[in-house]
Amino acid sequence: MVKLLSGCPALETMELYSFIGFHRLEINSLKLKTRKLKDYVQVGGNGDDLETLAPYIQNLEISGEDLECRLVDVASVVNAKLIYSFLCIKGIPSIYVKDCCHEYRQVVYTLVQDNLQKLCYATDLTIGTWFTKVM
Repeated sequence: MVKLLSGCPALETMELYSFIGFHRLEINSLKLKTRKLKDYVQVGGNGDDLETLAPYIQNLEISGEDLECRLVDVASVVNAKLIYSFLCIKGIPSIYVKDCCHEYRQVVYTLVQDNLQKLCYATDLTIGTWFTKVM
């Protein structure tokens, strides 16, 4: 990713679809203004959340299913679209499923709150239906 950005100094928009292979996406380019992330593929299930650092990005769009994306530095974002969902599988025969789903919802709730705080300067915010389920 570093080579891609350094080889394209005038790049203004980056779109990544169905991507895999990294857990931290840090972009410090002053020219890059728009970033779209769709369908990050997690491997392994534990610790696979995606951290995103982009202090100069103005437009950010993240979409996908069961995506745990942690916004670390997005201070310049003015237009954000967070359209992703979370899933807790309830059809598994186990006495612990209810507790597992409750704990998972707590993790997601904290993640959502943290991400919304990071976007406090955005003037246009679009969120998916998961927001009402989580909050």
